Amino acid sequence: MTNTPLSVDTAATSRSAANLDDVAKRLDRVMNQAREALKVSAAGTDKVSVAAAHSFNTVATTFDEQLAKGTATMREVSAAITTHGSSVTKVDSENATTIVFV
Repeated sequence: MTNTPLSVDTAATSRSAANLDDVAKRLDRVMNQAREALKVSAAGTDKVSVAAAHSFNTVATTFDEQLAKGTATMREVSAAITTHGSSVTKVDSENATTIVFV
């Protein structure tokens, strides 16, 4: 087994985490704007119109719920990236103070 040096570009990971947060915010904003537009009323009182509207609204609700779960996961990943990037910086700084030059 060979030892491979670990190299982490903490600035790049921070930018990636911020970009992921931005994507989640944009998705939330778009869904908030579109939510009402995705609700439909039945075109008539017949069974087919009522069933079609119900089906569409169920799909829209499910889409909204799944999108919310997806954006929450994106934020969790972003937070993990940020936390681990900070940890790498902290450990690197701590290790740098223990180096003894001869």
